[in-house]
Amino acid sequence: MFLENIKEAITSIFSNKMRSVLTMLGIIIGISAVITITTIGNSIQTTLTSTLNSLGGNTVQAYVDARYPEDDADWDTWEYPEMKTSDFVTQEMIDELVEKKIRTVNMLGCHDGIPLLDLKGLLNEKRITDLIDAVVRRGGYVKNLHGQKNVYYQVNATYYSALGEDDRKMVLARAIQMFMPGKPQVWYLDLFAGQNDYEAMRRAGKDGHKEINRTNLYTKDVAERLKKQVVLDQLELLRMRNSFRLCSHEANISAESVGSCLTVWWHSEDSTARLTADFADTSFLIIIQDRKSTDETFRFEQK
Repeated sequence: MFLENIKEAITSIFSNKMRSVLTMLGIIIGISAVITITTIGNSIQTTLTSTLNSLGGNTVQAYVDARYPEDDADWDTWEYPEMKTSDFVTQEMIDELVEKKIRTVNMLGCHDGIPLLDLKGLLNEKRITDLIDAVVRRGGYVKNLHGQKNVYYQVNATYYSALGEDDRKMVLARAIQMFMPGKPQVWYLDLFAGQNDYEAMRRAGKDGHKEINRTNLYTKDVAERLKKQVVLDQLELLRMRNSFRLCSHEANISAESVGSCLTVWWHSEDSTARLTADFADTSFLIIIQDRKSTDETFRFEQK
């Protein structure tokens, strides 16, 4: 019986050659597709795991929690008041973030604008609302999360415009980002000091708010912007972060905030890097030194 079935099967195959070939091709392609997809999935998982592991060991998030006038004056004309140590994130909080060894990708702005979800738990609701209002007054747009009011997802604006198109603030923000552990993400339009693109929003029509931060830059645009000091300074800071071995997940990081000043240190076996920034006048100084000779290998100052 078994042999008869085999003979019948062989006869059927040869009597329907085209159908048999197509059937075999279907089986071969199906099995190959499953193997390929499985292999790609495992490869992607391995790559992502490796990338996340390389982001860095310790993460420090340092921010200023400034006091505001009771009349909520416009930030563009508001004079910076005398600050108190309690207005800033405490040293204990910074130490806690370091001890937890949080790994991260740090960023200023991105293709969707400026993300806000991570502010929850770091700043109170009034501080977040005041911050959003300041960006909106400077021409930004607010995107609520899934249509829910006051559940904020992002502010649609270039980071440069959100800072009032202030060159000094833009360079200071970039300097602080470069001293944060992990892998810095840099949005091209912020690097080139891009302004809010209202014309692109108009062309996009309804729900075209994201186009405010997606201006196409052509070769001539890039060449022209490369003449701007705010762009050159940011590029210099990126080269610093990319060039020194000190800027790795193996470095030890510490930070201190006193008054309106923030200081962040990176320490490795070979070098020490220090960023000292004053939020009151947006000045900062970066110095990288050889630990043995104490010779300066890098200096950048915004007076």
